[in-house]
Amino acid sequence: MRKKTRGFTVLELIITLSLMVIVLGVVYTFFFSNSKTLTTTEINSDLQMESEGIQMELLQYGTQAEGISEINNTKITASNKYNYEGLSDNGKLDISQITFKIGVEYFRFIYNSANNTLTLNKVNEAGTVISDESLRLPRDLSKNVTEFKVRPLDYRMKPSGNFMETTGLEVSLVLNKKKGHSNVTIPISVIVKFRNK
Repeated sequence: MRKKTRGFTVLELIITLSLMVIVLGVVYTFFFSNSKTLTTTEINSDLQMESEGIQMELLQYGTQAEGISEINNTKITASNKYNYEGLSDNGKLDISQITFKIGVEYFRFIYNSANNTLTLNKVNEAGTVISDESLRLPRDLSKNVTEFKVRPLDYRMKPSGNFMETTGLEVSLVLNKKKGHSNVTIPISVIVKFRNK
């Protein structure tokens, strides 16, 4: 007499596979969601540190400044005070570079929109970059800047004013970083008053 071998039926295999797919789907969803949350938190932390560094540098050099000596490759002089007329976006001006004058020294913030880099340089009066090891200049402040704008503090009260006579700036930046499925954007706004004007 032959012995009957015991095995799985097709129905048992289908039920087992269905349960495995459900369990794996739940595990994958949990893992994916957790991974995205961790990545977003990491990016947010990185951007917060960068934004604090940028704010510190803007405040340090801006508050010590006598004013702006150059903006977007235009020298600010007695004959060219760079009037506010024509400023759009409620008085905000897109910036590619801005130079603060502190005594006989010049510090330039350069925004390269092609690679989203914000750089801080020390320059001479002619605009040539000077290396300064004690200040660690030149150096990149961020590679995640997607917008850099300034608005003169007196623009709303005096829309016919100019950058030579302004007492300070409201600086607006936007930092953005993407990694995987995470996309984090942080806006920054800094008020810089020229104390030595």
